[in-house]
Amino acid sequence: MPPDPDMSVMLREVQQRIARTEDTLLILDNAEPESWLRDLWPRGHGVRLLVTSRQPDWTGLLRADQRTEILPPGLADAAHLLLMVCEGERPPQEQEAARAVAADLGCLPLALAHAAAYIRQSGISVQQFHALLTTSRQRLLNEYQPNLSSTPVAPTWSLSLRRSNERTPGTADVMALCAMLAPDEIRRRLLHEHASAVGGTLGAVLADPVAFDAAVRSLVKYSLVKAAPDALRLHRLVQDAVLSDLTAADAVRWLTRAAAMVLAAFPEDVEDLEQWPACDRLTAHAQAIVVRYGQLPCDRCTEAPVRALTAEVAAVALRCGEYQLERGNFGTADNLLCHAMDLFRDVTGESDSRHLIASARSALVSYRLADLAEARRRAETALAACSDTTAPMAYALVLHTLARILIEYSELDDAHRFAQAAYRALDRVPTDSVLPAGEGSAAIERTLGIIQWRRGDYLSAVRWIRRADARGDDRRAHQNRFEPLELALAELSGDREQIRAIGEQAEASIAVLEPVLGSDHRDLVGRRNLAGEAAALLGDHDTARSMFRAALDGLVRSHGSEHPSTAWAERSLGGVLCRQGAYEEGLFLLRHALAIYERQYGTTHPYAAEGLAALGSAEAVCGLREQAERHLREAGRIVELAYGPVHPKLAYIFEDLATVLLAQDGASAEAAALSDRAAAIRLRARPAS
Repeated sequence: MPPDPDMSVMLREVQQRIARTEDTLLILDNAEPESWLRDLWPRGHGVRLLVTSRQPDWTGLLRADQRTEILPPGLADAAHLLLMVCEGERPPQEQEAARAVAADLGCLPLALAHAAAYIRQSGISVQQFHALLTTSRQRLLNEYQPNLSSTPVAPTWSLSLRRSNERTPGTADVMALCAMLAPDEIRRRLLHEHASAVGGTLGAVLADPVAFDAAVRSLVKYSLVKAAPDALRLHRLVQDAVLSDLTAADAVRWLTRAAAMVLAAFPEDVEDLEQWPACDRLTAHAQAIVVRYGQLPCDRCTEAPVRALTAEVAAVALRCGEYQLERGNFGTADNLLCHAMDLFRDVTGESDSRHLIASARSALVSYRLADLAEARRRAETALAACSDTTAPMAYALVLHTLARILIEYSELDDAHRFAQAAYRALDRVPTDSVLPAGEGSAAIERTLGIIQWRRGDYLSAVRWIRRADARGDDRRAHQNRFEPLELALAELSGDREQIRAIGEQAEASIAVLEPVLGSDHRDLVGRRNLAGEAAALLGDHDTARSMFRAALDGLVRSHGSEHPSTAWAERSLGGVLCRQGAYEEGLFLLRHALAIYERQYGTTHPYAAEGLAALGSAEAVCGLREQAERHLREAGRIVELAYGPVHPKLAYIFEDLATVLLAQDGASAEAAALSDRAAAIRLRARPAS
């Protein structure tokens, strides 16, 4: 071929050769659907044509049945391709590294071929290349050429983007905005309905369906996006190419706009179950924005544009973190809320209400994860920076969070003091304020009820709970009502009909909530445990066993096998198993639950006493009277020391201990005395009808 060929001459020569040859395959590689290509279409028998192109629209040149979209290979095939092109013997551990590389490269064949060439030419392992890809991704994609005739991966996309923008001005802005989001599903509705948050020329394009469709058509033509009726999708390497072409100032500008758009779209009321599908769709974008912020090559808060970006990203992290907390995804919530806390501190200071709210919510995450020391540290640090006059909502939130944490420490007087202070602080919050999820007067009243219940003052606890229910400002009161207290009162009163009604209500709510919350959510687990306890009190051990087993399985999946909430379910299931004769498994669960309580709270904590009491009661059923007596006496001693001699929990312990003593010679008098004490405690704890 001459250095500067005349295309018309070349086309003529190709056509003549095709006309003289039979059984010919003509390949047009990386072609564009231009009309002049029709001159090359085979017209004789035995001549076939194969066209490869990144452009999907070949209308007028190829029929639909003549076109086949070649999708990237699946992850397993992509990893196999990478290892095959690498050549040479590869140890088994390279398989997992190959899958990781393929995933990072989005299974794109061109990128896989370049990766294999780099590995082969450099004499490194796939694992070493994956480490390089993690730390030097942009350099590898922008600079590496397998040979002099090839082009690095990223510039290939950059050239397509420049061509698209020349064809339809503004498409580069669309791509810059989308590069800040999660690539797999960018809803058209998100871009259209929140165009005003983006602003500028691009905002006008997004708000205009005709102008936006023109931009999308141009991007599709150059295979920069895949368009569906409801969403756009980008390959992650296309995003990398777009990001690598942005200056630091442009990256700040576009990330600020993307964060503003996602924040405008993300529902404020993350308690509203009907909003959860929208929250789920936006979570990936919120997380992508936080990651992009961490990748910016600039000092975070030295210039006004960066300060504005920091505030937007912090707000996105806080909103999404609160949703993840409500969803029960505590690890994700902790990551997002800690980001929000740090960013708000950097840009607005520690006394800013948003920093304090993020701090309180992060403390609540640690509380949910049973890291009580960290939860207390975070809450007390936030309280030290609080002011009840400048940030009353944040002040109330921090106080309430600290009260909930102190309940777990059994520091009930301080918990009560902080809860009351939070209750008073809410009076200074404007009535039109949107409170964080699970907060408000009803929530604090429930906490005050819990404190009184722990103290053994069930009558006062009932008054607080009923006040909260009557208020009706708890959006999820139907899920979070304090039925365990009602069940305890019904059991103390011997009201089997009330026990049955509570159990039926719990079972009915499971059917309603499971499709929305998922089987492992803490609210659903609580419902199952409540239904199981009601069934056990009514003697329906099969139902109780089924409910407790499902609750335990959910808690192990969501919290792990060593969490105190898991111990709570183990304790319940273990007791029922022993009553059904499954002594070995039942005692194993009860002993494991006790070990968790003692390790988490100490051997003299009231929770440890509950574990001892449950184990002692089961041991009595199993005929292990000596161990049962020892454990029940220790449980009674701890409860009486912590709560006083008339706490309702003592009634159950004394009754079980009396049963054990009646089987012993010479212990009938003590057994009778314990039974009398239990009866008096029950009578005292019963509410007025």
